[in-house]
Amino acid sequence: MEKAQGPIGVVVGFAILIIVFVIIGFAFKPSTTGSVVSEEKANFLNGPFELRAWVVNKDGVKLDIRNAGPRDYLINSLDVEGCGSISWGKQIVSGESRIFEVECSLVEGEEFSGKIGIVYSFSGREDATVEGNVRGAV
Repeated sequence: MEKAQGPIGVVVGFAILIIVFVIIGFAFKPSTTGSVVSEEKANFLNGPFELRAWVVNKDGVKLDIRNAGPRDYLINSLDVEGCGSISWGKQIVSGESRIFEVECSLVEGEEFSGKIGIVYSFSGREDATVEGNVRGAV
């Protein structure tokens, strides 16, 4: 004669099942470590560049921009509408990131939103432009 599973076996079985679901839940949870996340998803930069992080304060806008493209690019200039622009004229290697600081006077307590424009080139080709947006509380 076979014995049926007792109440303790059922409870242990359910406990193991719950633990498995919790582990699976954590395995598929998105990670935000090392990046700034915007609720509005308003901060972005089109390829071949990636906007990794940004700071908007009373002194201007700081952008952490990564070259996510397959080659090295020469960044000629960067413009943040409503703040200012910088001429850079330096190369950014594929996979590398740089901090760009655009200085301007912004009003504390207000919301800033500006279009980003980067003029870049590679291998002697004509200039190309990529756009994005940055937004944040000052």
